[in-house]
Amino acid sequence: MKQTFQKLIFCGLLLTATMAANAQFSGSGSGTSGDPYIVTNYTQLDEVRNNMSAHYRLEADVDAGSAWIPIGDANVANFTGTFDGNGYTVSISGLGTVTQLSSGYYYVGLFASTGNSGVIQNLKVEGTLSYTAPGNYLFMGGVVGSNLGTVKNCVGAVQITASANIESDAGGIAGYCGNPGTIENCYSLANITTSSITSSAITGGIAGGISVGTIRNCYATGALFASGANSYAGGISGENSSGALIEYCVALNSSLLGSTQAGRIVARNYGTLNNNRAIMISGLIDPGAPNSIDGLRISTTESETQSTYETLAGWAFGFTDTAPWAWDNTLKRPVLYWEVMPRIAGAVTITGAATYGGTLTANIGDITSPAPLGTVTYQWKRNGGNISGATGNT
Repeated sequence: MKQTFQKLIFCGLLLTATMAANAQFSGSGSGTSGDPYIVTNYTQLDEVRNNMSAHYRLEADVDAGSAWIPIGDANVANFTGTFDGNGYTVSISGLGTVTQLSSGYYYVGLFASTGNSGVIQNLKVEGTLSYTAPGNYLFMGGVVGSNLGTVKNCVGAVQITASANIESDAGGIAGYCGNPGTIENCYSLANITTSSITSSAITGGIAGGISVGTIRNCYATGALFASGANSYAGGISGENSSGALIEYCVALNSSLLGSTQAGRIVARNYGTLNNNRAIMISGLIDPGAPNSIDGLRISTTESETQSTYETLAGWAFGFTDTAPWAWDNTLKRPVLYWEVMPRIAGAVTITGAATYGGTLTANIGDITSPAPLGTVTYQWKRNGGNISGATGNT
């Protein structure tokens, strides 16, 4: 659910609305960074696939249903635009037809794949997904199957079951994070099970596997299980390949089981590990070290203390996209700022006439909030530009 700031900024003198003459999108906006397409329902969410390089902003919780087709097809185009969840949630409970890539790969999630410039941010995805790929390889994530772009300030809460003939990679945020993909300031609550008929099953709390990508300032809490001839389960990632980096992450998983190997941070590592932490999980009692596959072991008390995270570089607590973390005293763990800010409802109304010599007044009496609004600021505009000195309600 969207949570909004306790600060209201209203701008108005001449109000103009631009409706995109784009048959590919049924909602408002023009798809630019300054005027993104506004997504408020299933139809509009489904239409994101019609323009993979545009900018979108969610303005309501959306149910993607039980026959969702992942957005993006690496055979044709990765998602290379921006999708701002704006603090809202997409729920998903099943899949429709999933496209097989020419190389025999399947990418499964809310999004199938993101390209280098693709950005997904401020979004929670929740629900249940179970998929057995009819082909050889499967990359499955709660937010995106394969990420070559940026996923930040997101929550993965999709319970995942993934299976493929040769290799199955699954993670709470992404199935796979490749060059130059980045996942940062995200967390996952997902319970994940992966299996492979003939070869590898790779399970990670944040990403199944990473190749020349980065996971930074993330944590995961779910139970992870991988089964097959070569099966790996890692609290943050199942596998960290050469050139990949996991840093400043915390593994809080309830259990880890990989029939070949399990690691509190990563099960199989060929890349770089930097300053990670983990609680004791599934009998992995070794004290570990900050740069080891198990991370430096911390106590339950430490894991439930804000200062533990603040001592890790990059964990910024605040109320902005660049300082996205907030502390939840009930859950005793970090959450994202948009999860704890109170919702503001209602509308600003303008009275008076927009004529020469006339007076306009902005009225906020209809605005409601479960907490005091705090300081309300105004800025009147003319033709999109600020009117100097016009910073009162009249």
